[in-house]
Amino acid sequence: NPRRVAQANMACHARPTYVLSGAQQVRETVRPLLESLAAAGRSPSDSFWSAPSPGTMAVFCEDRFFQDHVMYVRALAEAMRPEYEAIAATGLQLQIDCPDLAMGRHTRHADLSDEAFLAVAEANVEALNYALENIPMEQVRIHVCWGNYAGPHHHDIAAAEIWPVVAKVKAKFILTEAANPRHAQDAKAFEDACARGLFEAPKVIVPGVIDTTAARVEHPALVAERLLRFVKAVGHPSRVIAGTDCGMATTAKSSAITSDIAWLKLEALVEGAALATKMLLEVSAPVPMPGPKLNPTPFRAAVICDAASAAPSELVAELQRRTSSTDLFGASAGKGVEATAVEAFEKLRWAVDFPLAVVAVGPMAQSAAVRLPAPLRP
Repeated sequence: NPRRVAQANMACHARPTYVLSGAQQVRETVRPLLESLAAAGRSPSDSFWSAPSPGTMAVFCEDRFFQDHVMYVRALAEAMRPEYEAIAATGLQLQIDCPDLAMGRHTRHADLSDEAFLAVAEANVEALNYALENIPMEQVRIHVCWGNYAGPHHHDIAAAEIWPVVAKVKAKFILTEAANPRHAQDAKAFEDACARGLFEAPKVIVPGVIDTTAARVEHPALVAERLLRFVKAVGHPSRVIAGTDCGMATTAKSSAITSDIAWLKLEALVEGAALATKMLLEVSAPVPMPGPKLNPTPFRAAVICDAASAAPSELVAELQRRTSSTDLFGASAGKGVEATAVEAFEKLRWAVDFPLAVVAVGPMAQSAAVRLPAPLRP
């Protein structure tokens, strides 16, 4: 009901603190999962354990103490920080559930304007990043959703509005809805966000390609089609992982989808991901090209010069005419040969897997170019 603020049976009446035995309780709770992973010969990093974000806790627990949202979520972040670090210390991936960045708009903050809500979301992200300071970004994944329930969702805030805020979270993996009827079109919004540079490497998108609120099982071909849209958006298949919109049940005591149907949906997820990979391989390119050039053998060029301004304009113009793309890198005594090679590597490592021509202009550039091929080889 968009006309009233969401209510819950919890409220904050004092400064939140983390119990002294909290970290030990976390270790005891996750031990069965760790033992199961070991028995299966899998690393803890192959699995994850979730915890709510400070902003999510603020959505479900009304503030009656601080009377200031920024102070409230910062205090919650301070209290949750030991729990996040305890989970990360086990080697598991830490998943932070962040429905506050989307669902929070039409629930707890239904009385705010979009602009005011985005200010709340910014504060939530700032608090979360503070709590994640001691955890490597590569070990963190966040789940953003508009609520895992079968409702009209006609008051969901647009994905395009929240992507700039979500992109600021210190997390490598971004999990979001992309399968249900309200948000299946969000791939376009994500593509636009990528074009604006909001989700650059090494961030990985994990789009929901399975609707977790409907019993109908998706066809693997539809799953593949949805995945390929996100591959196109980020530019490389290594930055897309197939996921579900949310959990098959919101809590341990609820069951939006029965277990037999849940397994059928996960089978469709696996088959669809395999089909998407097969389709990419069959077209002899790891990503679909929005506008391929009809050259016999497309290739990419990287031009390294002793100074960026020293690149011969005739050479660059000719390469741009003949290649799918041309990148320029400048080598200087101040930057150094090694730093130039690293800069080129970081940009080219996510490049479309066409043949790559490295052109060096000048002695320093030649030294940097010699160092470049080795790390680029798989």
